[in-house]
Amino acid sequence: MKKMIFLLVSAVALLFSSAVPSPTHHKPEGRLNLNLKHIIDLVAKYNTSLIEFVDDVSLLAGAGCNNTFFCKVHDVLHENFGKRKMEKVEKEIVNNLKKFIDGTNANCTVLLKDVTAAESRKPVPKLLTYLVKCIQGRNLSGR
Repeated sequence: MKKMIFLLVSAVALLFSSAVPSPTHHKPEGRLNLNLKHIIDLVAKYNTSLIEFVDDVSLLAGAGCNNTFFCKVHDVLHENFGKRKMEKVEKEIVNNLKKFIDGTNANCTVLLKDVTAAESRKPVPKLLTYLVKCIQGRNLSGR
């Protein structure tokens, strides 16, 4: 009889404990993810009729979209857009990318030290397409 009561009490306790919400292990939306999300919104507004060619970053994107990729994209955009007066959207993309990189504590000088210049060039909208894909992949994987 005592064993039966003990089992019954244990079963009831387990039922109620599963109804109590337990903490979840998720990455809180912080400055890092919001900057990346904002870049996606800005890319959608970008004037794709501007045909400017920049270094091809497809190899870095294919290598896993790590901090080296984001540093290279920032450098390419900052250099390219810096040659002329930046549009508001361009300035915001570069600034948000910089904030993201700063949030990861990545040292771009060190990361880009061994990265050679691309042999081919692509239009800016193509680079932005790679950037959006990498941001989406990074946010989905929770890195």
